[in-house]
Amino acid sequence: MTDLENILNQVVENSRIEFYLVNDEDLKFFYANKAAQEDIGYSLDELSHMTPMDINAIHDYKQIAELSRPLQTSTEAIVGFNNVYRRKDGSTYQAHTVLQKLKRNDKQFYVAIVQDLSEKFQLADQLSLVMEGGYIGYWDRRTDSDLVYFSPRSLEIVGLDPTKNLLKLSEWRERIHPEDRKNLDRVGAEGIKARTTWNVEFRIRHSDGHWVWMAGSARVVEDDVVTGAPLRICGTHIDITARKTADLERENFFNFFRNSQDLMLIGDLEGRL
Repeated sequence: MTDLENILNQVVENSRIEFYLVNDEDLKFFYANKAAQEDIGYSLDELSHMTPMDINAIHDYKQIAELSRPLQTSTEAIVGFNNVYRRKDGSTYQAHTVLQKLKRNDKQFYVAIVQDLSEKFQLADQLSLVMEGGYIGYWDRRTDSDLVYFSPRSLEIVGLDPTKNLLKLSEWRERIHPEDRKNLDRVGAEGIKARTTWNVEFRIRHSDGHWVWMAGSARVVEDDVVTGAPLRICGTHIDITARKTADLERENFFNFFRNSQDLMLIGDLEGRL
C-alpha cells in the first residue's frame, strides 16, 4: 500500500461521513467505516451478512433498482438521492446518499457515501415551529433527488400525516390543480434561471377531496460548485383559502349588484318608453 493509499484509507475510516462498500454479486456489505457503524448501530461483522435493503426504511427493491439504473451502464455514473435509514435499535434517520459502481482487480462493487441530514432537518423543524404561529409551511428540496422535505404544517394544510416529512416530488405535484401547473412551472423556471425569489398562488387537492388555495414563495439557495446548476431549492407556502373565498364572494356580490342595477335601469327605460 502506498503512502497516498494509506492516507486516503485513514481519511475515509475517520471521516464523520458514512462510507459503505457493497458487493456487486450478493449486494452484501463488506466495508463500513467507523461513522457508518456508529450511526447505523451494526458492527462490520453484522453488516457483512446484510444488504442495503435491510437498513432501508422507505424504498423497496424496485425503487432502489430504478434509482441505481444509470450505474448498470456506466462506471462513471454517479447517482444521488435522499433516503431514510433504520438503525439497529429501530430508530430512523434521514440522509443523502451518493452511489457509484467501481471495479478493482476484476471485482465490481458499489461505493455508498451517506451524509446524515438529521441535524439539518432538526433545524428545519425548529424553523417550522417558529413559522407555525403564522400558519406557514416550509419545504426543502435537492434537485438531485426525487424526495422533498415538507414541514409538519405543510402536510397538515393538505390533510397528510405531519410525521411523514419526505414525499416524492411527483406525489406533491399530482395534487396541484391541472389548470395551475403550467403557470407554477413557468414562474418557477423563471425564478430558477434568474436566481430570484418567485411568488405564485395555486390550488392543491386536500386529502378530503376539496381544493386548498396556497400562496407560495421559493428560491434557489445552493448551486453545484462544479456545474453551477441549482442544487437546493427552499420555499414556504401559506393557506389562503379563506381570503380567496372572501374575494370570490365579494366579486359575486358586486356582479349581482351590477346586474341588478342594469336590470333596474332597463326596466326604468322601458317604463319611460
